[in-house]
Amino acid sequence: MKLLLMDLHDDILYEIISYLDVASIGRLSCACRKIYRLCQEDVVWRRIARRLVNIGKDDTSSRIRCLPIKERCRISLNWINGRCRDKCLMKFGINLLPWLQLEDQHLFLTFGADICCYKLRPNGEIPRSPRALCVGHQDDVCRFVKKGPNLVSGGRDGAVISWHVRTGRIRHIYHGHTGDVNCVDLKQDLILSGSRDQTVKLWSKDSGVCHYTVHAQDRVWAVKFNPWDSSFISGTASYFQITPLRLWDIQTGKLRQVIGRSYRKGAGILDAHFESPHCLLSCGYDTYIRIWDIRHNHNTSVLQFEEPDDSAIYCIQTDGKNLIASGSSRYGVVRLWDKRMTKCMQTFYVGSHISSPVYSLKFNSTQMYVALANCLRRLDFRSR
Repeated sequence: MKLLLMDLHDDILYEIISYLDVASIGRLSCACRKIYRLCQEDVVWRRIARRLVNIGKDDTSSRIRCLPIKERCRISLNWINGRCRDKCLMKFGINLLPWLQLEDQHLFLTFGADICCYKLRPNGEIPRSPRALCVGHQDDVCRFVKKGPNLVSGGRDGAVISWHVRTGRIRHIYHGHTGDVNCVDLKQDLILSGSRDQTVKLWSKDSGVCHYTVHAQDRVWAVKFNPWDSSFISGTASYFQITPLRLWDIQTGKLRQVIGRSYRKGAGILDAHFESPHCLLSCGYDTYIRIWDIRHNHNTSVLQFEEPDDSAIYCIQTDGKNLIASGSSRYGVVRLWDKRMTKCMQTFYVGSHISSPVYSLKFNSTQMYVALANCLRRLDFRSR
């Protein structure tokens, strides 16, 4: 007796279909109504989603969580194939050093000495007027970080300020740095700040007391708490041939370990992120994105990706799995990297005829926001 494909149980057919690529599923769905119905089920697309990037399973946005898994896979393929719409959302009029943070349906953006909060519209656009405006720095804001109801910023005036997000009012001002505060981070009741004055300071958010000062012996460009551990990392400029990436103990402020040995002079760290308790990503003037496992070999990175144009990498973001987005120092170049590939997956020249560095970028499952010197742009990957 011959056994036909259609005689198999639906569960077996689901399993078979889920091993096909997207193009093959599209052709197979034209066979008959039953196969078409099976090809639309989430159980088929969940297995396919594991092979894609930025699928958005952990996205906090309710608009993205409600998307069917098949639609998420379609959008993910747009990321992989570079299909998107590039649109300018805002022109600044003057050249700035903007910094972004994207949280749910709110976009936070520095504008000189101010921090603006915009509530995003369903189509990803931003309103003309910000919802909240944080005004208090005497000079440009270099970096800020928002976690929950708390926002902390550092500026070129040497001040670190904590804000009430909803009202935009100042909660506390922390004085102590004698140079530009290039980076800040926040963890529960602790604030971390790094400055051009070659120091890293740990503050109490509520009392404003400085617990201790770490002398980094070089200009500090990046600081980041380990969310799962009692440690933090600092990234410095590497002007004085001191290894720029170092891990410190939160409790004592003492050096735990030096990460990496092969940095050349001036190849400093500009941005860094913890992906897990032991996985660290870094980028900077050495033109590489490096992935470190701080449990084992501290001298050599686990993976590294080289910028093809030999440009400094100003900022990076990851989806927590396989996708990394990076912003280059020249021509508004944004690159997408897949950890499973050795070469760049996609390159976008954000805004034609713009030679600005990409100072900051943030993305969710459907859109990426890119801050250049004179404008804010959006790449929308939902287009068909």
